[in-house]
Amino acid sequence: IKALNNPSFKFLLFLQNSLYYAITATIGTVISCAMVAYAFARLRWWGRDVWFVLTLYLRCWILSKGRNRIHPHLPDRCYSIILPF
Repeated sequence: IKALNNPSFKFLLFLQNSLYYAITATIGTVISCAMVAYAFARLRWWGRDVWFVLTLYLRCWILSKGRNRIHPHLPDRCYSIILPF
């Protein structure tokens, strides 16, 4: 409770930043995954199975290891956290 009342501890700013990252990443993930899932489920095209496996592999790699490595030119920006999703 003392930390919330301390003027040097900017709790509301931290909360705002956390909500921004969480909401932006969630919206981006839902939109992009919905489009990719539709393309893989309903459309028939050459190389679909290869691209499906590649997509799964890349998604697993991003979630496990390469989260900030995929955009090394933006290490201190919020986009390096949001874009890999």
